[in-house]
Amino acid sequence: ALPYYSGLPTIDMLGLTDPVIAHTPIRGRFRFPGHAKGNGASVLDRKPGLILMGGVALGPRPENELRTELASEDEIAANPRFAAEYVRVEVPVDGPDGRAWFGFYRRKDLVLPYNRPPSETNP
Repeated sequence: ALPYYSGLPTIDMLGLTDPVIAHTPIRGRFRFPGHAKGNGASVLDRKPGLILMGGVALGPRPENELRTELASEDEIAANPRFAAEYVRVEVPVDGPDGRAWFGFYRRKDLVLPYNRPPSETNP
């Protein structure tokens, strides 16, 4: 739903609509049926501005720990380019149940149009 509603260009890290990832062989064990495909190097080669990993959900507090759930996420996290080129961002989301946090990884050279001062984004 996120690609549809945001209108942002999206890389399908599971290979459903991405021919490079779809033709990548399954390697190792997988945790979820239908989620075994992945090609982390291919994703990083395309230099996405934002990467969502570890399940896309709101959390009760900011998380600084990298959690991976998919093969492509494991490959991205293990690639030295990821640590060199990306930084974790936590954005507060206020809703009817109070404040929650949405985390993602931003390419370091990408400037987002929505930037709050650090004092407002970190608890």
